Amino acid sequence: MVDCICILSALLFFAGNLMEIISDILTGRDGKINYQYLKELEPDYLMNRWLGQDQTTARLALAAGIIKTLAWFTFMVPILQVAWILSRGGKRKLSCHALISTLAIGGTLGEVISRLMLLGSYQASNWVANDFNLYNWTDRVNDDNIGWRVLQISFIIVEGAIIWVDAFEWLALFGIFAGLYYSIVTLPHDGHSLGIWLARLGLLIGLLCLFDFVSDLLRVENWSAFSKFAVLISIVNMLVLLPCWLILLSIQLPSAQPKYDFNSAEEEAFVTDGESDLRMSVS
Repeated sequence: MVDCICILSALLFFAGNLMEIISDILTGRDGKINYQYLKELEPDYLMNRWLGQDQTTARLALAAGIIKTLAWFTFMVPILQVAWILSRGGKRKLSCHALISTLAIGGTLGEVISRLMLLGSYQASNWVANDFNLYNWTDRVNDDNIGWRVLQISFIIVEGAIIWVDAFEWLALFGIFAGLYYSIVTLPHDGHSLGIWLARLGLLIGLLCLFDFVSDLLRVENWSAFSKFAVLISIVNMLVLLPCWLILLSIQLPSAQPKYDFNSAEEEAFVTDGESDLRMSVS
């Protein structure tokens, strides 16, 4: 017996990251970003980027973002289950498991917000690029192309905000897996707890997420170099290790859940006591 939510989350993470990698490969095949022209805000280069881009590749990237958002939603559910199980119903290391749950919920909300912002800003920017006058703002005779420069700068600012939201997600994942590792290794083995190898694999994933977070911070110094490093870590971590961890969790989670025996005699006693308490409160 396996946990279906874990399997679904693993499939969504794998599919979303695979689509994102394919989108990046197609983007690189169509033409790499010329950072010199981009920094100079060359109008011809900007127009070619906005009007000459492959719509199929763009839609693939947006679809990958939506699938990854759904993956985060499904990922939150087993993490909350594991935190509840390891806390023994809120009776063990409450602060640690509360932090794990908070990071899972916060990471999910951050992913949803960032993806919706990126989707909305990209669609609005494409609409502006195709239907608005971006050629001559100050001179109706000669094209000044100020509009293309403004559009590109605005989109870069929005992307910058989204990058920092994504950076928090890596930090949240590190906190989740580090907390789970600490909880599992300090839990006495009673035949129902999660395996130590699951905790170790999770810790490896968490450390790689921490490296990815550091790479996002260092992009300010060297965007090209550290972006490639961050993408390489993401491929190994999110395309391979995290789906494998979720599959292992789907196998161990059903047996780790506590079994509650609630027979008919206990149920009758519970109902009788409840009715007695209710009568006493009314009288």
